Amino acid sequence: SIGGGQIVGPDLKGVTARRDGDWLTRFIGAPDQLIAQGDPLATQLVEEYGTLMPNMGLSEEEIRDVLEYIKAQSEGE
Repeated sequence: SIGGGQIVGPDLKGVTARRDGDWLTRFIGAPDQLIAQGDPLATQLVEEYGTLMPNMGLSEEEIRDVLEYIKAQSEGE
């Protein structure tokens, strides 16, 4: 959710301000690859929430759109 609290994963409100944009892009684009590479933050999220975000096969443009949407919703736009 964005501002609705933790549900299946962390609340995404403000995530674009809390996390590095390159990391967010890689995580949204290929979370399975970050886990396989041993990324500590991605691994922590899987351990904390007990599930891996699926690789949805998004293009770079789609990932940018997702991040812009999260940012806009976080700011109440």
